Amino acid sequence: MTKSKIYSFISQYDKGMSNEQIAEKLNVAPKTIQRIKEGKYEPSVSLALELAKLLGCIVEDLFELVGEE
Repeated sequence: MTKSKIYSFISQYDKGMSNEQIAEKLNVAPKTIQRIKEGKYEPSVSLALELAKLLGCIVEDLFELVGEE
């Protein structure tokens, strides 16, 4: 199986909200949002969907799955 990495584009859609503001609205820790942005944590499907809804976009706008060749 090919290894993949998820790249995050949350910063392009966050509407100037801080990690703390996003985290509060989603009921997660600010560190979780930071780690998602850094590509160090892959969110659950439900968290990714909630994040997209909060930011007014679709999940595919926020994340890209890139496989290693």
